[in-house]
Amino acid sequence: MSDKDKQVVTCQEKVDALIKSEHSTFTENDREWLGTIGDEYADKLIAMQAAPAPAEKEEKKDEPLSKEEAIQALTATLKDPKKFLEILPDDIADSVRSGLKLNEERRTNMIAAIREAEPDGYSEEELKGRKTDELEMLIKYIKPQVNYAPLGSGDGRGGDVEPMLPTDVQAEIAANEQKKQKTAE
Repeated sequence: MSDKDKQVVTCQEKVDALIKSEHSTFTENDREWLGTIGDEYADKLIAMQAAPAPAEKEEKKDEPLSKEEAIQALTATLKDPKKFLEILPDDIADSVRSGLKLNEERRTNMIAAIREAEPDGYSEEELKGRKTDELEMLIKYIKPQVNYAPLGSGDGRGGDVEPMLPTDVQAEIAANEQKKQKTAE
């Protein structure tokens, strides 16, 4: 076979590939014309048919996301509450900020109460890592410290509050203090 015959066979194979390609707009009616374009141009057309057209890429971008895809995209990018607040309208963002602040204060108070009741229990880091619901459950199990001392003396923790004494005892203490002052003079 001569080089020209090989080129014709190669060109015919490329024309067949162009017509059979699903991305191609060529039909059997174009076979004769495609046979005359030559090997070099046939290669360029095959390369163009293999790459998706820019219009097809844009169509895929314009397709609306499904509800699940949109939720996934938002969840992945907005895990930080501050980023989430940026997309909200100002009045709603202000309300959410206030709610987040109140929630943080509440969590801090619960953690402090749990640590005060059981200092050897959970560490502060462990409690900060827990969900708010779990902290609320732990708070329910803390027994309040109640002072059952007569006449409500003291705060039950050994604080600075003086116990209330019966009147006759108070009078006796006052009389003893006056005697000490007179002897000191």
